[in-house]
Amino acid sequence: MKIGDVIRIPAGAHQAFRMKSDVGMIVGTIPRDDKYPDDLEVLVDGIIHAMGFQMKTEVLSEGG
Repeated sequence: MKIGDVIRIPAGAHQAFRMKSDVGMIVGTIPRDDKYPDDLEVLVDGIIHAMGFQMKTEVLSEGG
């Protein structure tokens, strides 16, 4: 997943963040200090949520 991708929000995150929509766009990354990939900033319902890199999801549309 990369910035600009439109993704389906997993059910667990959708419920935990009490989102209205289950579709979001990756708008940024959050650097980590360890060997793992960066975490993601995902725009959903006009709010940017920080989500872990390990999030398993479906890419609905790839960004440019």
